[in-house]
Amino acid sequence: MIEKRLTRDGFTLTELLVVAGIFVVIMAITSLLFFRGRDAVELSSQKIDTAGRSRRALDALTPLIGSAVKIGGSEALTVIDNTQNDLTDACHLDVTTRENYLDSSYTSTAAFDAFGPYYRFRVAYEPSDAAIRIYKLLLASGEIDPSVKPRLVARGVLGCGFERVTVGSVRVTILTQADRADKRRPGGITTSKLTAILVAPGSR
Repeated sequence: MIEKRLTRDGFTLTELLVVAGIFVVIMAITSLLFFRGRDAVELSSQKIDTAGRSRRALDALTPLIGSAVKIGGSEALTVIDNTQNDLTDACHLDVTTRENYLDSSYTSTAAFDAFGPYYRFRVAYEPSDAAIRIYKLLLASGEIDPSVKPRLVARGVLGCGFERVTVGSVRVTILTQADRADKRRPGGITTSKLTAILVAPGSR
């Protein structure tokens, strides 16, 4: 019997380096895709949050403006926005209605009283607080009633604008910013701009 000696060669150093290099490239591509995907999800969630807050603010203003009526001494809608092209300036919208939206007992399902008293509200954008609030006004003097707590409509507002379109309608633009800065966005912050024309039919 002839005994045949078998030899088994191992991997060379060059082959090991090639395999390691391929592995490093695959890991680099996988990591890049993972982090890009994660960033996209985070940016999308911030965009959804800011857009949602803008939408909720407009939803809160819609019934208020929709119930506006004109009475002897007050217009249904009065826009005070001196620089409409600059959304970062303070501005406000005064609304006359028959419904007391700031009353703690008010509900949207309450029966409408056509013979009830009139109320005057101010939707004010306050750049210093980055917020939009609703204040109750005194019908006689047109000043804010300090005894009634204002209602917060939107927070984190980078800009807001009101523009009277017709006698009974107003264009509202809200620019909402994210709660935290993000250097991946232009300007370093996520924003959502939403514009809607809200109409006051004048009566129920």
